[in-house]
Amino acid sequence: PISSGGVVLGLEVDVGRKRWRMSPAWVQRLEPLLVSLNVAEEREVWLWWRISGLLIWRAHALQLPLYSLGPVLHWMSWMGRSGDCKGPAFWEKKVRIPDDTANTLTEALARLRENSWKLWSPPPKSVVRAQTDASLKGWAFVVEGGARAWGHVPKSLEGSPIARMELYAVCRLVAFLVGEGVRTVRLIVGIDNTVVLGYLRKVFAQDQTALEMLMEMWSQLEAA
Repeated sequence: PISSGGVVLGLEVDVGRKRWRMSPAWVQRLEPLLVSLNVAEEREVWLWWRISGLLIWRAHALQLPLYSLGPVLHWMSWMGRSGDCKGPAFWEKKVRIPDDTANTLTEALARLRENSWKLWSPPPKSVVRAQTDASLKGWAFVVEGGARAWGHVPKSLEGSPIARMELYAVCRLVAFLVGEGVRTVRLIVGIDNTVVLGYLRKVFAQDQTALEMLMEMWSQLEAA
């Protein structure tokens, strides 16, 4: 039953461990074709078309975003416009695919052969907790576990609203973590300024990552 796992639409699903992969039986049926395939050789158009179609069909299961298969899609579109694709001679004609298409197919086929389990959701990130603060005299942060730092606000911020100084303290915290090689974490920061909290929530609702945004803010504050 699907509730406990099984093969669904060509995918082997393991509900208990929340993971999936291509059905090994499906991959095994393709094995003779994959073994004989060399992307650097001239092969029949129908063969390239079949392989490309299979990979596009299974892009989600292989965790291949469709944009990564762009060279394949472009080549298929070009071939479809360049000749009489209704005649048998077109499909039996042997061609060599372009290098960018070959590179894309090579990577996609490697994932297909590997057929590793994919998690439904990524493992939870480690959590870093910290507290930041700022005043007219300076900034400071404390990271849970012992790390801490403080200093004077730059001259460019002297006389600025306190919210800008609080934001500067957050940026210094992030810069410290980046310098320590900490990048892929869930950062929980205690901030006692509602203006800064509201601003950060608004900013992080955009497409850029929190790290990119904070580093950009820091450079702007330093140069203000």
